[in-house]
Amino acid sequence: SALAALRVAGWRAAAAMAVTFFVFMQVEQNIKELIARPRPSAELVKVAGTPMTMGMTVGAPSPTAGYSMPSGWALLFGSTVGLLSVLAWQNTRGVARAAYTAGCALVLIAGLAARVSLGAHWPSDVIAGCLLAMTVGLGVFELFTSLRPSRKPKAPRLSRPTR
Repeated sequence: SALAALRVAGWRAAAAMAVTFFVFMQVEQNIKELIARPRPSAELVKVAGTPMTMGMTVGAPSPTAGYSMPSGWALLFGSTVGLLSVLAWQNTRGVARAAYTAGCALVLIAGLAARVSLGAHWPSDVIAGCLLAMTVGLGVFELFTSLRPSRKPKAPRLSRPTR
């Protein structure tokens, strides 16, 4: 995503995406504890069959453990794929704009549906996380854009008197 952002909107976009991604990796649990919204109960959600685990490691929490708002998936994908879609919408035209936004939308919708259908999140958890990440990412991009080194205006050239 960062390479695509570099192509679409320059190095500031790629840097904003990386910063936003890594910041949300670090603060996700703090945000969840601040909001403290419980996950959907296993009794309520029996869509996908057997309960899934949220991680690949031994001892990973089950979908009913911990808090759900905002979705960690949505924070990370919103700060990458979601931010890329907005940057592409702003900085490209024609086929490139359509391809970027359609591809990003497909990934985001598939992820949203997966997290909800597996019972790990409420739909609002994923939507809020994605929108939060995209908003923060755009804010970081605008901050980086505003920090451009100012160029000193050239001194006016004095005309030479003609002889």
